[in-house]
Amino acid sequence: MINAEFISPNDARWSKFLGQTRHDFYHLPEYVRFAANYEGGEPMAFWAEDQGACCLIPLVRRHLPAFLKAPAAWTDACSPYGYPSPLLAGEPARRLDHFLPAFRELCGQSGIVSIFLRLHPLLPLSLERAADFGRLVQHGDTVFIDLLQSSEEIWRQTRKNHRTDINKLLRTGFEALINDWSLARDFKRVYRQTMQRVGATDYYQFSDAYFDGLKEALSEKLNLCSVLSPTGEVAAAGLFTTCKGIVEFHLAGTEEKYLSHAPTKLMFDFVRRWGKDLGSEVFHLGGGVGGEIDPLYHFKAGFSKFRSPFFTLRLVQDAQGYQELCSRARGGVATGSAGGEDFFPCYRKGIRVS
Repeated sequence: MINAEFISPNDARWSKFLGQTRHDFYHLPEYVRFAANYEGGEPMAFWAEDQGACCLIPLVRRHLPAFLKAPAAWTDACSPYGYPSPLLAGEPARRLDHFLPAFRELCGQSGIVSIFLRLHPLLPLSLERAADFGRLVQHGDTVFIDLLQSSEEIWRQTRKNHRTDINKLLRTGFEALINDWSLARDFKRVYRQTMQRVGATDYYQFSDAYFDGLKEALSEKLNLCSVLSPTGEVAAAGLFTTCKGIVEFHLAGTEEKYLSHAPTKLMFDFVRRWGKDLGSEVFHLGGGVGGEIDPLYHFKAGFSKFRSPFFTLRLVQDAQGYQELCSRARGGVATGSAGGEDFFPCYRKGIRVS
């Protein structure tokens, strides 16, 4: 019989579980607590054990928007921002679908109407039967660099125009630095400038409190890479994480007057070399905005030939309740099949995360 419950970030079983399997920073209890605080929810994880096999699913549990006038006991849950995929550990090895019935039962007992899970492109799960429990959606590919390759092979895989621009940046006096946190204020400035320039949604207009909280939560796992111009100005900067051999690109920005120089190319080149020197196995650059094949994806794709798909799993635990909420959100207009909308959950479409 599966022993299953929701646990808090303070529960020792969370950290103990992570010690038994490969994971990313998105799975850390400190990060989930931070993300829940930013997203206005409760940090927790589904934890289950069955004869030595274990499952952990990091979650943010959220109250429903007040305008929906839902029963007070109703909530929903989602993965914290990023790729905090369900994890499996222990022996005998189990597939995710072995634990999903217990997960859904516990969600139902807890009044959770719907659950939105983001899977990790580099931590694959057996998904053959996952669609039996919800809607499995494949988004665009993400780009990653295999850091176990030789430096020469990594450079050969770099698109020609990227190599040309990187060499030009170095010849003209641009340089990259790692973890000079005295430049954090400059990073915040160029990041916000970039988000305004590209018309990013409100979600990505992060405050100083967000960046400071992220640094506190991740400590030495969070790294700042800055590219300085020949005159010493910050031309570009980005945040990168390191965890269990995985380097992740998180956020970055470019000073507008240096856009024509493409300093982020030097930043990514520096970080992949730095990550390789650390002994990391892989550098995950991510994909395009919303999983699209867009200019951002095309830019990242110029650094590597390796791709991995990004999936989300959308579960409706209370189909009648879900339809009722979607109908209320749309002014009483009936919806299609539960969980079939492009935006999930449909009743949160257009709502800003506070």
